[in-house]
Amino acid sequence: MRLLRVRAGAPVRLLLGLTAAGLVLAGCGSQSPSALASPAASTSPPATAGASAPTGPPTMPHSAPTGPPTLTTSALPWRLRAAVSREAAGVVSGSVVIAGGLTPGDVSVDRTWRIDPATGTVTALSPLPHAVHDVAGAVLGGNLLAIGGGRSSVYGYVQRVGPPGASAVVGQLPVARADVAALSTSRGVVVVGGYDGTTLAAPVLLSRDGRGFSTVAALPEPVRYPAVVADGDIVWVVGGEVSGHQVNVVQQVDLARRTARVVARLPYAIGHAAAAFVDGGLLVAGGRTDSGISDLISWLNLRTGQTSTLGHLPTPIADAGYVTVGSRLMLLGGETPTFSDRVLAVAWR
Repeated sequence: MRLLRVRAGAPVRLLLGLTAAGLVLAGCGSQSPSALASPAASTSPPATAGASAPTGPPTMPHSAPTGPPTLTTSALPWRLRAAVSREAAGVVSGSVVIAGGLTPGDVSVDRTWRIDPATGTVTALSPLPHAVHDVAGAVLGGNLLAIGGGRSSVYGYVQRVGPPGASAVVGQLPVARADVAALSTSRGVVVVGGYDGTTLAAPVLLSRDGRGFSTVAALPEPVRYPAVVADGDIVWVVGGEVSGHQVNVVQQVDLARRTARVVARLPYAIGHAAAAFVDGGLLVAGGRTDSGISDLISWLNLRTGQTSTLGHLPTPIADAGYVTVGSRLMLLGGETPTFSDRVLAVAWR
């Protein structure tokens, strides 16, 4: 979490020539992209800087990749009530719920909204007990949980978003984390990555109730600000930031096997991005490079290790809250690098 943040440069359009280009697969050397053989997964402590991280072939998604999806992108005609970034976001009973975040002047907020994704109609919910930004969001038991984050310091709160008067602190992380990601899975809420103010967080945490957390694995390469996607028992951790620089690592957490491994290297380094699981692969949109803010949309074929450039967002964006509603990825607010109230959509068929 940056208590006094310096934004990472001007927007940049990545012209990387990624279409039909291969990922750099972990441990592959000169092997073809489909040759994913490498050492077995490890649940040992994370690798230190400069060490060789545990690698291995990915567990395949439940649905086989069907090829790059056809996309349409748009800026929706409605806007958020105010510009915000770094907020928690989730889908509850068909509505988008967002909580907390950072606003112009680098002010952390406690406000929460329920948004109709079709019309943009906004209903105010109960404010969070603690204003927060760089916070993760995951839905559990019909409520959005705002997990970790910080303000003047790093927090470990798990805050439940509710109707007026009903938001509350319901739990605590074992160790405070900001710059963290979380998502709902078939086994409960999973918390990935982040930073405690001193050290990157390697443990991958699982909770079935938002109160008690257990460690299910350790990231081989701990990161802040990753994009995360779940497919059943599998969590994909894409990119992130280490020591102020974006990274190209793709890590996979297998909740059933309680393992985590590096499975690929992207052809570009990206953090602070949005992601979705689409057609058996990973769609990655926007984010930060070390040169600035990106508008790139790419798709990673998880079976072959190929990545394709599918297009560009209407505007470069990073640090947006993001959700998947049906066959559409929605990026809510974010930084361009100025704070945004726009909602961008990437739809596929």
